[in-house]
Amino acid sequence: MQTHSLLRIDCAAALLGASPPPGWVTEALLRAPWVVVRRAPLQDGLLPVGVRGAVRAARFAAWLPPGRVRD
Repeated sequence: MQTHSLLRIDCAAALLGASPPPGWVTEALLRAPWVVVRRAPLQDGLLPVGVRGAVRAARFAAWLPPGRVRD
């Protein structure tokens, strides 16, 4: 996977982070269950991903276990 690759995931519960995701993240992933790979190194085997919201200011960085990527 490369930076900016789109990955399909099951749900917002698959995301790990230092803080719980804001409400818009769950809503965005219900509409379109895709995250984008961020420019960051793997951390403990977790993929750096981000969720994009409806507006440019709506961005959420998180980590994703590789096993939570759907085919």
